[in-house]
Amino acid sequence: AVNDDITYMINEYHMGGIILFDRNLSDKAQVKSMTKGLQHLGGDVPLFIAIDQEGGAVIRMRQELTAPPAAAVIGANGSTSEAEKWAKKTAAELKELGINVIFAPGADVGGHDGRSYSEDPGVVTSFVRAAANGYAQSGMLYSLKHFPGIGKGGGDSHIDSSVIKADKSLLIAEDLSPFRTLVAELNPEDYFIMVSHLTYLALDEKQPASLSPIITNNLLRGEMGFQGIIITDDMEMGAVSRHYDFDVLGVKAVQAGADIVLVCHEYEHEVAVYNGMLRALENGELDRRKIDESVRKIIRMKLKKCRADSI
Repeated sequence: AVNDDITYMINEYHMGGIILFDRNLSDKAQVKSMTKGLQHLGGDVPLFIAIDQEGGAVIRMRQELTAPPAAAVIGANGSTSEAEKWAKKTAAELKELGINVIFAPGADVGGHDGRSYSEDPGVVTSFVRAAANGYAQSGMLYSLKHFPGIGKGGGDSHIDSSVIKADKSLLIAEDLSPFRTLVAELNPEDYFIMVSHLTYLALDEKQPASLSPIITNNLLRGEMGFQGIIITDDMEMGAVSRHYDFDVLGVKAVQAGADIVLVCHEYEHEVAVYNGMLRALENGELDRRKIDESVRKIIRMKLKKCRADSI
């Protein structure tokens, strides 16, 4: 519900987005009322209201919404039209509830839990392209994830660090291939790219991707030319939160090239990230021009893509 806590967070800290989990969702009427109330708090600039609804193992509100198949099931079917169809169906259901961002589709090559369309980068590219088109045609903002690809990861980054040891040539040929192709094709105002917390030794042996200027800024922004919004994966995941304080994490992510820092669960952690970034901005550790550039991109996307959802 729209309670005193979330009202305070939006009014005091100007939080620009909400992510919803099953704990926030009971039935369609409740969700529609909640998202409408949240947008009212947001004022003239709409909020991003996001959800993970990939399909398969990652589904919210199973009892109320149509559960999409896992990406691996759709990919094994062999028909990209299925990916587009499910994207449109899912987007229509979510938009009806006032949700305007979906953290899908996964552009990872291979991996666990059926979250990848295929182990073949060409197949992944084709199916992600189809899903992206389905979301875009439905007016739903989407997110390609998890750059630069988590398919070769072994551990669980929700718990602790996970290291990918593949050499650079293999990462370029496989994991990076869908991202590189789709960044060149898709409208950057239609989607985010979510950056993972995995460490890729061949790209940056010291920093996880979300905190790495080499990966986020130099590779994704510079070499690949992505001009849209870069968002981190959840900063409360153990891969980063076990190794850095929250007041440092947001600063490092923005320095690496992120436009949005995602913190999903605890208000205390969200405030710590915010205050750390504010102090860094005030003392010159963060570049105000970079902050302003990110804010302009975010507001432009919100006003262009989310205004109807805020009414």
